[in-house]
Amino acid sequence: MSGKIGNQLSRSDKSIREILRLISRKKARAWNERCKAKIIEPGIKKVIECFKPDAILSFGPDMSGYLFGAGVCTPIITLFRIEPRYILDVAPQAEIEAIKNSAMLQIQMPFFREQIEARCGAVPMMVIPNPVKQVLEINRGITHKNSFKIINVARFDKKQKRQNLLLEAFALVSKDFPDWTLEFWGDVKEHSSYVDDVQNEINGLNIAEKVKICGETQNIQEVYESSDIFAFPSAFEGFPNALAEAMASGLPVVAWKDCPSSAVLIQDGINGFLVEDVNEAAKRLALLMHDQTLRLHMGHSARDAMKFYSPEKTWDLWEELIHKAVKRCTI
Repeated sequence: MSGKIGNQLSRSDKSIREILRLISRKKARAWNERCKAKIIEPGIKKVIECFKPDAILSFGPDMSGYLFGAGVCTPIITLFRIEPRYILDVAPQAEIEAIKNSAMLQIQMPFFREQIEARCGAVPMMVIPNPVKQVLEINRGITHKNSFKIINVARFDKKQKRQNLLLEAFALVSKDFPDWTLEFWGDVKEHSSYVDDVQNEINGLNIAEKVKICGETQNIQEVYESSDIFAFPSAFEGFPNALAEAMASGLPVVAWKDCPSSAVLIQDGINGFLVEDVNEAAKRLALLMHDQTLRLHMGHSARDAMKFYSPEKTWDLWEELIHKAVKRCTI
């Protein structure tokens, strides 16, 4: 939606934004949001007047800013879907004020609280992670397969998802494990030049027959269940859905320690490994590739850990949050 709205800005507004970008990213974003607000806020007023909701879930501080700018008096619950620092460090003051004035905040991970309070002060909030589908049956046991597979599931994105780091780690051990392959699953359209870079690196490493960029799928559960290890080199996440889904599917995981959200889900050495760099990732992958019993043990522990995020528990928390938000605004 934001991209389409951005296209509606006048040429002069866009020009001012680009000039401000040379001075300060934060100033440019503040200008951009003010311009977008002129387009969005009249429509918001009409929708709220028509539906008269008891509470509003706002999927980000920017939308909360539009809602308050439109004069909405309905209790607003602002959601944080990614680490708050990536939003708040460039947030216009209107968004900061919108956060402060929200009836409640919903955060996906406990460590989000510290990042928000450091930038916005004390704001009432609740931790509600994403629900994770519970996989009831997994047909994994000691097998004598002829081929094995490591997978990564994420859209291609060099800054956040860092598929190149996993490729480099796999390349270090691939010769020692001729029966293992690596597959990347996820959107390849948004950052196509990065996809090309990764493919060129695959070719340059002479492992094209062992690494495949698969694109998107409509049956990701089938991919999880046909795989043996899940690797996740992301730098930052909100709630890492793919990681949680893989763990719920009984896959042992290797993830990078500098991603705080991954570190929340993974108990290092119990249901997966947290690594600091490519070399350590290669060593941990090799350990799992060599030891099927360890893979099964860690995968079982991973599946058990994801029971904490069952949909039933999550929906109960949402109901509690909405009741709290409405109550706070009626006292």
